[in-house]
Order: sequence, then C-alpha cells, then structure tokens
Amino acid sequence: DFKAQCIADVCACNSTSRSDCMCNVLSTYSKACAWNHNITLSWRSPSLCPVTCPSGMEHSECSSACPRDCSNMNSDPNACNSKCVDGCFCPEGKIQDRGKCVDPGQCSCYHSGIPYAHGAIRKSECSSCLCNGGMWNCTDTPCSGTCTMVGNSHFTTFDSRSYSMHGQCDYVLSEHCHFSNDTTKQFTIHIKISSDGSRQLIVSLAGATPVTLGGVEGSPTVLNSNGKATSHILSVEHIGVQNVLVHAYAGLTILWTGYNAYITVGPDFKSQTCGLCGTFNQNDADDFHTRDGDNEADAYAFAQEWQVVSSVAASNCHRSNWNQLDQPCSTYSSNEGYAKSGCNAIIDLNGPFKACHRYVPPQDMYQKCVKDGCMCKDCLCSVAAAYAKACADKGIVIDGWRDTISVCKPKFVCPAGTVLKQCNRDPLTRKLRCPSTCDDLANVTDTCPSRRCVEGCYCEKEGELMNNEHKCVDKTQCPCYYGDTMYKYGEIRKDRCNNCTCKGGVFDCTNVDCEAMCLTRGLVYSDCGITCENLHPINGGERPCVSGCYCPDGLIMHDNGTCVQSMQCQCKHNNKYYDAGAISPTDCSRKCRGDRYWEQLAGIQAQPEYE
Repeated sequence: DFKAQCIADVCACNSTSRSDCMCNVLSTYSKACAWNHNITLSWRSPSLCPVTCPSGMEHSECSSACPRDCSNMNSDPNACNSKCVDGCFCPEGKIQDRGKCVDPGQCSCYHSGIPYAHGAIRKSECSSCLCNGGMWNCTDTPCSGTCTMVGNSHFTTFDSRSYSMHGQCDYVLSEHCHFSNDTTKQFTIHIKISSDGSRQLIVSLAGATPVTLGGVEGSPTVLNSNGKATSHILSVEHIGVQNVLVHAYAGLTILWTGYNAYITVGPDFKSQTCGLCGTFNQNDADDFHTRDGDNEADAYAFAQEWQVVSSVAASNCHRSNWNQLDQPCSTYSSNEGYAKSGCNAIIDLNGPFKACHRYVPPQDMYQKCVKDGCMCKDCLCSVAAAYAKACADKGIVIDGWRDTISVCKPKFVCPAGTVLKQCNRDPLTRKLRCPSTCDDLANVTDTCPSRRCVEGCYCEKEGELMNNEHKCVDKTQCPCYYGDTMYKYGEIRKDRCNNCTCKGGVFDCTNVDCEAMCLTRGLVYSDCGITCENLHPINGGERPCVSGCYCPDGLIMHDNGTCVQSMQCQCKHNNKYYDAGAISPTDCSRKCRGDRYWEQLAGIQAQPEYE
C-alpha cells in the first residue's frame, strides 16, 4: 500500500517537488513502523532524503516527544503520553540547554523563568544560591523581614501572610516580645485607624521620644516639639517630600508614604515580634498569634486581640461597619465599574506594569485595588502605588503609571523645581542618588543607600539638594545641624577650643590641639573650668560652663589671668577688688572673706550704702 501511495504521490507532484513528495511518504512509512511495531528504521542517507541538524545535534526517526532539557531535568521521558517523533535531538549523554547540547553537569538553572548559567550565583535577601548542573544549591543567610499595610488596611506579615482587616481602632502593629530576661522591650508601633480615613503610626523606642507619623491622609509626619527627631537611638528622614523614613537600631526601619506603611525588622528580632505584623519566624501558620499564646483562625478575632485597650474600645470601633467594608463592591456596586477600569492598568498585558508581571504577580494587588476603588474613587491609588513600589523593589522601575490611572495623578503634586520619580536613581550609574537631601550631607550613619526606591518628588536640577523646607537648593545653601540647633551657611559654633563653620550642610572645623595649646601657658584645658568669677554659683545653681585654658587642680583662675588659691580671689564691687578682711564699701556690716564672698559680721546690723 505504501509503495503504491509513494508512486502515486511522486507521479502527481511537479518535477521540482518529486523528491519532497517521495520523502514525505517514506517518512510516514517509517513512523508507522515505529508507532505500530516498535521498529526504528535508519533509512536516510546523504543521497536519500537527508536532514541537516544544528551543530551538535543528530537526526532521529523516533525519539521522545517530551525530551528532557535543562529546564525539566527531573522529568521522565518514558512517562510521555505522546508517540515518538522524528527530528533533531541531542546525542546520547547530552541534554538540550537553550538550543545547545551540553553535558548534564553544565546545565543552566532557572528561577522565575529566568535562566542562570552553570556556576552563577543568585542572591536574595535570605539566601545565596549556586547553580550547579541545573540544580540550585542554596545556603540560608540571616535576613530581615518586612510587614506592609497598604490601601484600606490590607496587611502582609513579616512571614508573607496576607489578610485584610477593616477595624477602626488603635492596634499594636508590631512590638518587641518573647525576649530574654536580660533584655528590655525595644520597640512598640501602634496604628490608629479612624473612621474618616485618617491613620497614624506611633513609634515608641526604648529611651527615645515617641514619633508620630501621619494624622490626616497624605500628611507626612508629626514629630516632637521642635520638628526634628534625631538621636543616637533613631533618626527621621524626609524623602521625596511626602515620605518619612525612621531608622532605629538592629535593622528596624519604618517607611511611611502618607498612607502605606512598611515595617522592616532585622534578623536580631527573629521570633521576637507580636501584633498585626505577625511573629517573624519564617512560619506564616502562627502569624495570628495572640497575647495569651493562642493562634486565631479569623483575621478580625486576631486583630481584636491586638486592640489597644482605651476608652475608644467601648465604642465598638473594631466591628463598626466591618461587614460593609469587607465586601465594598456589593455595598457600593455603582463604583465597581470605575474601580475595575482604573485598576485594570495593574493587570493590562500592554499597560504600564507589563514588565513587572513576571516578577510580581499582579492579580492579588488588582483584587485589593478594585475593593478599595469601590469604597471611593481615589482609594485605589494607594494600592496601585504599593504595586509600583513592589515592582521597584524587584528592580523594575515604572515611571508615569499615574498618567495611566488619571485619578491618581492629583494625589502626588510636586513643588516647583522637583519632578515625580518612582526611584531617585542616577541615569548613568543606575544607583540611588546619594546624597539627595541637605540632611544627607551630615548623616553620620549613611542611611541614604539603604532607602531603596521610594516614589516621591526629587530635585530636577543636577547638583541640587532638598532642604528641610522641601525646596531644592544649591549644596552651599544647605544648613548644618548640631543637636537640635540649626546653623546657616557661614555661621560658627564652638567645639572646645575650635571653631566650626557651616559650609554646605557640614561643619568645617579648625584642628587645634586644645590640651597642647594650654600647656604652653602652664595651664590645662577644661570644658567647664573654675574661676574666681564663677566660684560661687548664683543662688546655689549650676556653675556656668565655658571651655578654655584653666589652672591646674587646686588653683583657681583669677580675673587677671593668674592662678591663685581660692582665698586669694579677693572680693569685687564696681570693678574694684578688695583683699581679704576689707569692709564692704556699701555696707559696713560685711567684710571680704577672700574667696569672692562678702560675709556678714556678727553683732553688726546691716547699714545703708554710705560710700
């Protein structure tokens, strides 16, 4: 039958295609032998229907339709349900790796669909992985954890458990707990959620003044009385006008964007956190841990356990309208179409976020976005901004997304001289611009590089920095800070015997050896020396301190610059000096004791001034 079919097909072909027609019939016959009788024929030759394969490959009439390659090394070709096929395959002992045949031990590895060459190292925050012949060899490394609260109270714990909770109370977002007996509680972070949509973060650290972030939607921060909150325990930085970043000890940072919050704790706090952000132990199963050691199954029951006990608790703030807020698109169904239209930019395969989809799956954020959009039209913007930040954290920076979601554009209006950026990076080096603010110039902890990408308004002109009034200025116009005191350009502060001049955000100090300077005069340097003038503090108060060169121990600096015993200080009146025993020129009832003190004479009444 095949012979007759072959003759008929060749005769029916035009003269230029007869060879192809013959080869097709012979190939069909070969497959029939393989499929029906398990017989593989080697019938091709250089002169009979030859097949040219890519370099390193060879032709087979019957090989697996599901061949192994480096992306599926653990698959079993014998488990393939399809019949064998002819084609170009890797020879025995080799395996295909992105179009080439290699030894299995040289295979690439894959992560999130991205290939890594044999020997390549892939690092993440919590592990370092070496590609070894198609297999990842990973080593865990101590890492931090981040808890997020975005949009209308959508939480993701340190261990990546997601839930939504729409209570409107004061809650413990996270606090230090389960610490050893020789340690004290290091931090507590409260979140106050109000029915009017406003929220506040109250950050309390051991040994520091509490810092309050937020208040009304979009409000960046409320700090302690003088508007600054910087100490050896914490620092507060303003980033891109609207954002605030709190740096504390042991890797604790709080990023506040005006509505979304990102709490990061370092590895030292592993298994030592409690509250709405969970337990930080790489186990999301116990993230709904309560004060009494139980684990709740329901998000609302869990959150109620971490409600801060106060007079507000009696008003049933936790359960107020929560059922309506849980299903907002049913309650406010007229907003659903608008919400889906606006949030579609997140999942649109041709939209602004398309490059991020393979790195950060968009579906979860889309659903949260729609829910929030049903509550109010611009509520969806906080979730969209959170997705943009998640993309930026993966290295996918998406500028201009607010132009696509038009309702979100007015939510971020930048001052003159600034431009809205998802990430304040140098266009050439692709690294974060550091410094970017005047405060960065004097940032002794060098926190700027650790900020990562934060959407905000950044200085448009090259070389300008943002001052504490959110204005872009030349570096030379940046003020300096010492403690809570601000110094303008050119102003001087004393540092022991040296002068420190504010120059472009940092102090330029003279470098005099204070001790050596005094020693040449036979004196010693002191930050708070004793003189005859300050020998007796007024009304028993503290002695005023002035740094400088003073007399060695046991001696006191006289007004004339000599070193004397205390009883040689004399008394003073109207810039005249009186030796010990002299009677006061204004009151004959008083006599100079010698140590700059007029003492009352016994038995003599005070007299009016008689000089």
